[in-house]
Amino acid sequence: MVKLSIGYPTAAEEQEILARRRERRQDAFDLHPMTDAAECWQCAAPSNPFTLTRYRSLYRRLTGATRHHRMVAVGASPRGALALLKLSRAWAALHGRSYVLPMTLKSLPARP
Repeated sequence: MVKLSIGYPTAAEEQEILARRRERRQDAFDLHPMTDAAECWQCAAPSNPFTLTRYRSLYRRLTGATRHHRMVAVGASPRGALALLKLSRAWAALHGRSYVLPMTLKSLPARP
């Protein structure tokens, strides 16, 4: 749904990365659990449904517009509309809301 590209290191940079890891003989950090599986499943459960019916047509219009815009080679599929729905719900939840507003869609990070 969201992509970040930082490119590949140069051959010399990659060689340096491998050399540093070999010298350390272990990872530079320790991982400590912040949650457990039960809490993860609780977060994913639909016990806190989002109210979307009011703006449901907005998702359809947005993805439909990509199918007919002259600057878009391949428009969004129905799966793309579902991904936009999931992303907007997650973005709203990250900002402490149990609802999605049109401004939520506008504030989603765009991929260049």
